[in-house]
Amino acid sequence: MRLPSLLATILLPGLCFLTACGDDGGTGAGGAGASGGGGAGGGAAIPRYVSGTRLKIRVQKAGDAEQYWEMYDSELGAACGPGLGTDGALRCMPSGYVGQVLYTDASCTQPVLQRSDIVCELDPAYGKYVTEARYDAGCGVSSVMLRAFQVGADLTSPPATVYADDGVTCVAIPGLAGEFAELAEVAPEAFAAFETVTEPRGDDLSVIYLQSADGARLIGDSPTDVARGLPCGPSPAGDGFVCLPGVTTGAKPAYSDETCSTEVAAGALAYDPACAKPTLATAPSSDVCSAERYLYQVGADTAESFTLYGENCGSLGAPGYAYAELGAEIPLSELPALEEVVEGTGPARVRTYRVDGAPATRAGIWISESGERCYPYLFPDGTTRCGPPTIAYAPANGGFFADAACTQRLVQTYEQPCDPGPPAYATVASAEACGGISPHFLGALHTGQLYYGDQVSGCSSSGSDPAATYYLVGDPAPVETFAAVEIVTLEP
Repeated sequence: MRLPSLLATILLPGLCFLTACGDDGGTGAGGAGASGGGGAGGGAAIPRYVSGTRLKIRVQKAGDAEQYWEMYDSELGAACGPGLGTDGALRCMPSGYVGQVLYTDASCTQPVLQRSDIVCELDPAYGKYVTEARYDAGCGVSSVMLRAFQVGADLTSPPATVYADDGVTCVAIPGLAGEFAELAEVAPEAFAAFETVTEPRGDDLSVIYLQSADGARLIGDSPTDVARGLPCGPSPAGDGFVCLPGVTTGAKPAYSDETCSTEVAAGALAYDPACAKPTLATAPSSDVCSAERYLYQVGADTAESFTLYGENCGSLGAPGYAYAELGAEIPLSELPALEEVVEGTGPARVRTYRVDGAPATRAGIWISESGERCYPYLFPDGTTRCGPPTIAYAPANGGFFADAACTQRLVQTYEQPCDPGPPAYATVASAEACGGISPHFLGALHTGQLYYGDQVSGCSSSGSDPAATYYLVGDPAPVETFAAVEIVTLEP
């Protein structure tokens, strides 16, 4: 079953719900709050989300700034997010990754849960249910149906052989270690259903709201470009933002040979010939310092095309793909405009987008008071804070060092000519699985011999990446430098 294009604006950008892939470890106690997320401090007349009597909105909150996190089904006591049940209906399906659905029989009919060994202290909203995704691949957007199970008692010992269902065959996995639990399938009707309501945003855009019978409302992830009938998302254009359609990505420059020496002047894209040929494509700016992307009509078919992936030349498409040149450029000024708005007044704020003062997107991005990106993640002291980007990152096990004893840790960065300078912080992962990430001040530039150390091979000299820059890890940054973020449950 193909996923209707209407639901693509709801489900595809938001599949992180289904596996809690954005989980930053924040498990603050859910407190009461007002529904909102529409204006500075969440107080606009048209909110992004409203809690119902059953489905509650949970947000990441830092001071007076907040960001949608997930829904909470108070009747089932479980976190959930929009997804298709096996009946094809849009429902609030369980979210939160606690392990993998496997089977104890060769026909893949007797489910069992292999618990994840990387799940930290479990939020009570997770762990009661688990879902298994069923993909229906097709041209364009494909559907993902979720089969739900309730987690039962732990097994006293792991099964001798388990089986994985890849959607086509049931594959045996003998001797798999770990902790296992019983599973019982739950009918999709147990999960709250949504209906969709379309609302205009100016003359050029529309948004979808999900509504449940208990009064809960949640805006879709992406608005729709009405004229083109396509979901779109914020993209820089000059001094502002436009809503750029989410279409096939092309390359400019593109090349006609495997050494990337002969340029295809127009640029090119690759597409699956079993599907309809795309009519629109985007390509990034040739200026590495520009975040703008450009929209093109799709031109005539051409021979296999290539592009540069870093310093390596490779094909634009998979084996069997067809290729076409990029056609005429569509001026960004012809695309619907979006207003960039910063919500909140504290040390952590949310940058989001509106049209005529009304919300146009569900999610924004966290920024610091100075406007730099920050990311909520777990700190070693157990708090969740909006920490610096992990672009200068030292992994827990393995990494570069400045000395032969592997005691002076280094971070590796890839700096662009347009960067204002090196990052302010190095981020260091804890050696413990649930120990969090610790921001440190960035130390001195290191240009000497490199050493690489890990728990398996010890410490030995290492070559360097000529495109990379190496810095010593400095002193830990004070935790109080970074705004605390908690998970709060909003009441109606």
